[in-house]
Amino acid sequence: MRGRHEDTFAVLEAGAYFVTESAAHIFRNLQMTGHGSKLGRKMALAIVALLTCRNTEEAAKSVGVSTKTLLRWQKLPEFGKAFREARTATFRQCVARLQQSCAISAPN
Repeated sequence: MRGRHEDTFAVLEAGAYFVTESAAHIFRNLQMTGHGSKLGRKMALAIVALLTCRNTEEAAKSVGVSTKTLLRWQKLPEFGKAFREARTATFRQCVARLQQSCAISAPN
């Protein structure tokens, strides 16, 4: 049986929504391995959940942590930095896709 975070990742991998496609890419980039890594798998999933869920409570539930834990993580400098980078990357990717779709649909 799969855990909550595997289900969240599976939804992201499926690309059900445009934002989740971007978030899945960001999640893969956030995963750090090795002894000195600052963000664990759940923290990386939390960043993706914060980008894709409607509120903090929903994001915490989808990752399998309490809202209090997620709020505490948001106060950590390394988490905040990773979240800002992920949000910026997602925004840039959205703008680029919008620009592409406008260029394709614009009459000559």
